Amino acid sequence: MTTRLRSSVLLLAAALTLPAAAACSSSPAQMTVKGTVTVVDNPVAGEAPPVDTGSQVTVTDPAGKVIGFTTLNGDAPQGATFTLTFGFTVKVPEGESSYGIAVAGLSGTTRYTQSQMQAGPAICAGDACD
Repeated sequence: MTTRLRSSVLLLAAALTLPAAAACSSSPAQMTVKGTVTVVDNPVAGEAPPVDTGSQVTVTDPAGKVIGFTTLNGDAPQGATFTLTFGFTVKVPEGESSYGIAVAGLSGTTRYTQSQMQAGPAICAGDACD
């Protein structure tokens, strides 16, 4: 095989391989999720709320792998008296069968569907859920 022919064959092989490799390494589409966390605020009883601005929010896939994280902010409309509502915004991949959201200071993980995530998940804790 001549050097010129061999170079042409190698270039052709590389040209055919690159698009296939690029297709395998593409990441899933991302969605921006804007949610809220509502907790009891009872300063009269001397109780501090379990979360505050800056508390970490972790989003996991169905297997428990972390797929996004952020912190709570004060950018949410306030609700009922004696409650505090915090906002959060996080980007996560689309297409998961469910998404788990855990907030530092609260126990457990709340699961949501993709539609619920797109609509804006609303987490509440304790008496704030009434």
